[in-house]
Amino acid sequence: MNKREQKKLETKQTIIKVAKELFLDRGLLEVQMQEIADDAQIGIATLFRYFPKKEYVVFTVANEILEDMDTHIRKIIEQSLTAYEKVSRILDYYTEMTGEAHTKLIRFHHSFDLYTSMAEYPDDMMTPYRQSRERFLATLMQIVKDSEVDRSIREDIDQHLLVTTIVHSFSFFCVKIATTNPQIVPVTSPDSLAQIELMKAMFLEFIKP
Repeated sequence: MNKREQKKLETKQTIIKVAKELFLDRGLLEVQMQEIADDAQIGIATLFRYFPKKEYVVFTVANEILEDMDTHIRKIIEQSLTAYEKVSRILDYYTEMTGEAHTKLIRFHHSFDLYTSMAEYPDDMMTPYRQSRERFLATLMQIVKDSEVDRSIREDIDQHLLVTTIVHSFSFFCVKIATTNPQIVPVTSPDSLAQIELMKAMFLEFIKP
C-alpha cells in the first residue's frame, strides 16, 4: 500500500470513528454530514467523496458495530462449553448489554432498525451489512453443530430454527426493555431485569432435551 492509499484509508477510518461517536451520542436522525466533516477535520466535499450520502455512513457504522458483536459471540462459541451452555452465555451477553454502560449502543441498534424501515436502499449500500448478518448467523450455527455431538439441546424441533429464534427474540426483547422511556412505564410494571431473567430462564428450560 503506497502513501496515498494509506492516507485515504486513514481518512476513511477517521470518518467512521467520528460518525460512530456522533451517532451513539446524539442519534442517527439528528447528526448532519457537515458535523461529521467538521469533527473529522475535513471538508464536506471530501466527506462526500468517501460517502456520497449519509446513509452510506450509517450502514458502514452499523456494519462495524455488528462485526464487533459477532466477535464477542464468536469468543463464546469457541469456549469449551456444551451447546446449551453457549446459548446460556449468549443470553447473558445480551442481558449485560442492557446495562447502563451499553445504553448508547443499544439505542443505536433501536434507531438503526427504525432508520432502515423508513425507506428502501440500493444494494451496494445494503450488501456489506447483509453479509455481516449472514456471517453472524453462521457463527450461531456452530451451536447447532456442537449440539449434534453433545446432544445438549432438544432435537424434536429444527435446531437451526430454534437457536436463531431464541437468540433473535431475546436480543429484540432486551433492546425493547433498554430503550423504553421509564417515564411511560407503569409504576406497577415488574422490574425490567426480572423480566429479562424470566425470559432467559423460560428459553433455557424450553431448549433442554
